[in-house]
Amino acid sequence: MQAASELAPGGLMTVFLATTARASYICKLAREWCYRQGYEDAVCSVANYLFPHCKVIGGSEQALQFVELNAHDLGIKRYKRLSVSGAFHTPLMRPAQKPLARALQAVHLAPPRIMTHSNLDGAAYTHPEEIRRKLEAQLVMPVKWEQLMQQVYNRDVGEEFPRTFECGPGTSLRAVLKMVNGKAWNVSESISA
Repeated sequence: MQAASELAPGGLMTVFLATTARASYICKLAREWCYRQGYEDAVCSVANYLFPHCKVIGGSEQALQFVELNAHDLGIKRYKRLSVSGAFHTPLMRPAQKPLARALQAVHLAPPRIMTHSNLDGAAYTHPEEIRRKLEAQLVMPVKWEQLMQQVYNRDVGEEFPRTFECGPGTSLRAVLKMVNGKAWNVSESISA
């Protein structure tokens, strides 16, 4: 992924959107602007669906600069650049897919013993080949965190939520959980490292 980042400089930015704004449309406008400016291979796409009205977008530096300069007009209430070395979970990571696929083929994977969900679609993994395929695709596809949380915490009426523990520094995962499912958040805890 580092080598892919060096081939095409880019980054990620968290955007908090007005209710009428759409991250995919914002990215489309950024790509169109880049094309008109002569950046024909510019990339801008949703990299992470965090929770309603909050997404991470990623892409080429020029596209992200367009978003920053036009944030208010695009319906972005607030944005924050993430300090990362590349535009992860966007097409700019395509050069890393084959090396990852080779590395995954060299590793023995067994079917999961506990429920393990994919960031690609929120579904639970069932087979090692599915894990390999989805991890490779995950490099260039958005993380569907909001959808994954819905899958994990989908319960029938009256059925209890599982206890959830966020381990390590920070509480960002619990904060996202609260925005996606307040009832599940009520039975979650943070455990600092």
